Amino acid sequence: MAAVAEQMNRRPLGLVISGEARRHAENLRKLLAPGLVDMLDAPSMSELLMWVQRGLADVAVVDSDHDDRELLNTLRIIRQVNSAMPVVLVVRNITRRFLEGALRLEAFSIVHKPLEREELLIQLWRIVERHNCL
Repeated sequence: MAAVAEQMNRRPLGLVISGEARRHAENLRKLLAPGLVDMLDAPSMSELLMWVQRGLADVAVVDSDHDDRELLNTLRIIRQVNSAMPVVLVVRNITRRFLEGALRLEAFSIVHKPLEREELLIQLWRIVERHNCL
């Protein structure tokens, strides 16, 4: 009975999405179920970081058309605010240096561009499942 009450009191995950990944937001909202996830829009990296710093984001999808360093710098800032937040990085080319940096900063996962909705959905569903099992 206590588990049911806890489940009912749990707020939806705040999912902040940036960059090109934003084009999948509406479909992800439907597929992940509105009661499980609140979608937060971040047209820029500074807005993504704003959601994180305000404590409204529980999960981040970091996608940028700039270089890979911007992705890692953004993840580094997120880690300063929230060391445990699951972060999915969306990248065009994965270099060894980028992969090492992402692993060191404990990215939840890395997905390739061009971003397929299904690939992103799989990663996000893994995060939602873990959240709901806690």
